[in-house]
Amino acid sequence: MTPDREVQTAVRGVFAQFERLGTLRQVLLWYHHEKIPLPVQRCGNGVEAVIWELPNYQRLLRLLKNPAYAGAFTHGKTRSRSQVVEGRSRKSGGHRVAMEQWTVLLKDHHAAYISWEQYLENQRMLTANRTKSHAGHCGAPREGGALLAGLLRCARCGHKLHVGYRGKDGRAPRYYCLSGNKEQGKPSCLSFGGIRADQAVVDVVLEACQPLGVEASLQLLEGNRNEEAHKRRALELTLERAKFEAARARRQYDAVDPENRLVAAELEARWNQALTQVSEAEARLQAEAQSPAPLNEHQRQRLLALGADLHAPWDAPDATPELKKRILRTVVNEIMVDVNHQAGNIEMRIHWVGGVHTVLHLHKNASVV
Repeated sequence: MTPDREVQTAVRGVFAQFERLGTLRQVLLWYHHEKIPLPVQRCGNGVEAVIWELPNYQRLLRLLKNPAYAGAFTHGKTRSRSQVVEGRSRKSGGHRVAMEQWTVLLKDHHAAYISWEQYLENQRMLTANRTKSHAGHCGAPREGGALLAGLLRCARCGHKLHVGYRGKDGRAPRYYCLSGNKEQGKPSCLSFGGIRADQAVVDVVLEACQPLGVEASLQLLEGNRNEEAHKRRALELTLERAKFEAARARRQYDAVDPENRLVAAELEARWNQALTQVSEAEARLQAEAQSPAPLNEHQRQRLLALGADLHAPWDAPDATPELKKRILRTVVNEIMVDVNHQAGNIEMRIHWVGGVHTVLHLHKNASVV
């Protein structure tokens, strides 16, 4: 672990934001929205230096998937493969293998930013968010209004259901099982409207989570305080680094021979640039200090009251579909669904995260066939 406190804070912040936001893309958007750079180690002319810049997706992904940040030493995460091409053996490397097949895995090998259990949970979340693994995972929550997208599985063929939108504004969701239609040219296993199904599952989930509403409100308060503290600490360390760079630039300028005008002019330009960075860091820190004050007692009691009635915050205008889908996927693994045309019902079996199953019977619309 690097002794640089600013780098340590930045790395811990990435893991904290991923745990809070749930998807890597949201973490990327947060860092770019807040304009908080991350450290990158660069090597040029045999000299290593830490450069601070806004992250990209692949850099964040490599950080989250690297077990070294969880204190583990690993070797043999990739293997070489050989195949015969035009009668000749060709070898290619870099093929990843499962964790059970790694050659070496030493846990608690060095100081860690996160625990090994948190590392495994991060890998599970990354895998669950893969859109290309739709058959086995829910995928990352998107902006569409179909709240059960990625959770529904056909009880007849076992495939995930697809989502379509109808209505005048294209916002009325409808769920389809298209596996037989796409692969075998057969009619769809089932299809049904999503509005009534979504609402039924939401009612069951909110009823089950009602006792935890107040606790969730308290965790929200704590999470907001932690986020603000992380932003403020990152800005304080950025200002401290900018002041150090400015002081070093001044010492270099003072040490140069005034007769050497070419060098003196370059060092003066670097000093002015460092002073500009100090001014920008001070302005950002001052703006952060003028951000809205923490919740007062009345606002705190109001938030706790909302926690006691989960329907109110759920139906709030600023509760986005992405947030609602994340909540549903936190407590629901998947939902097996079938349509009983004779009884005129939609049969849904909710598989909760804790292993309990709940069966729902919904009256289907007359137009569903």
